[in-house]
Amino acid sequence: MRTLPEKEAAPLPTALPGLDPAWSRLVTVADADGAKHTWHVLDNGVRNPSGTLLCVHGNPTWSYLWRRLLAAAPPGWRVVAPDHLGMGWSERLPAPRSLRQRVADLAT
Repeated sequence: MRTLPEKEAAPLPTALPGLDPAWSRLVTVADADGAKHTWHVLDNGVRNPSGTLLCVHGNPTWSYLWRRLLAAAPPGWRVVAPDHLGMGWSERLPAPRSLRQRVADLAT
């Protein structure tokens, strides 16, 4: 994956095996400190779900690891897999995030 300048989110994926491009989107969300950031999210888009699975990757990796779960989700289940800030296709930051910051980011 190419290195991106700070504050730029990567172009969205279009041709990765097993990844439906319709699942991929960028969202701008404030972090726990109120600063707005651009996150990349995979979301199978189920509306009025029976339940939602939030799939969080480790460090260093990306949401692409969850593509099979998005594809195989039981009917009626929504699967959402964000790329942490600074990883995958999410916005690049000037410094790494601590575990505490990452948990707060997801909670927000």
